[in-house]
Amino acid sequence: MIAVFFTTCKKDLLKDDLADLNGKFEWQYNQYTELVGLHYESKTRYPSSDGFTASLEFGDKNKITFFIDGKELVKKSFKIKEKETVDSKLRLVIKVDVSKKTLDIDDELELLYWDDTLIVNRFPHRGYSGTAYGQNFFVKQ
Repeated sequence: MIAVFFTTCKKDLLKDDLADLNGKFEWQYNQYTELVGLHYESKTRYPSSDGFTASLEFGDKNKITFFIDGKELVKKSFKIKEKETVDSKLRLVIKVDVSKKTLDIDDELELLYWDDTLIVNRFPHRGYSGTAYGQNFFVKQ
């Protein structure tokens, strides 16, 4: 009798030019535009305005963990759908299969990363809060 065992090893996606994304990022603020009278004004919204904090962490071989008020909301595997460098900034689109009841991100996040700054399009605002407030700015911890 011959027993054959197969092991699978997930290839770590965050290496080489993506290695700097490993680690935890803390939400600092949102920027958005709002129609005021007949013109648009740039607005900034801080966590203190919303009554919660948010962070996310890349690690554990292609896992992303979302935190609200320091507590883990959900931890899921991700895949890179798109990757490009624009004006020395890394732009990624990642696929993350998350229940809409847990985090409404349409199973996808668009990220822009440079100099320890990360912009995320659907977390925490829209995905967690349910309200769209433009771009979510995070800083690496």
